Amino acid sequence: ILYLFSFRPLIQQIANLRQSEQKVKLEQSRLQSILATMPYGIYIVNQQYDIEYVNPVIEREFGLVSGRKCYAYLHEQNEVCAWCRNPMVFDGKSAQWEWSSPRTGKIYEAYDTPLTNSDGSLSKLKIIRDITKRKKNEELVLLLSSVVEQTADTVVITDCEGAIQYINPAFEHLTGYSKEEAIAQTPRILKSGLHEQQFY
Repeated sequence: ILYLFSFRPLIQQIANLRQSEQKVKLEQSRLQSILATMPYGIYIVNQQYDIEYVNPVIEREFGLVSGRKCYAYLHEQNEVCAWCRNPMVFDGKSAQWEWSSPRTGKIYEAYDTPLTNSDGSLSKLKIIRDITKRKKNEELVLLLSSVVEQTADTVVITDCEGAIQYINPAFEHLTGYSKEEAIAQTPRILKSGLHEQQFY
């Protein structure tokens, strides 16, 4: 009986430790699943530029790490990149920026932030998102906007209620109305009163 009473707390403590370990493993597994299913590329790098973790998105974009430093793996450089944000991140600051990869031919939005490890050391957590399609669409919008601005034909854009939202320079030249005068008006401002409704 004395044996049972003296070891019961120890047995209970061991059971509690096992239960805690199972919870930690479950949380680690859940976190790994989240990182694996995210649509963004995620990697962790230490202060020596060693890659500590890459999620499947990064592996699909750049291949297996194979023990390479981050600058060799991501940029095929032999030394630290001139634009590297690591010094700023390891100084405790976050950075958001756009990055063009000659290796993949894509444009990424990148977010770098410090990550404190369980031993108190710092690593850099980087999240990248492919914005190539968005950037190409922005370029197309700028091109089309330039065409509309330069065409000799008048262009007027209204909302559903008919209020003018945009006019091009040809409209200003032909009608004599400036953008400031035309915006928020309706095309009825062009009605001179000299023509019948059928004309309009």
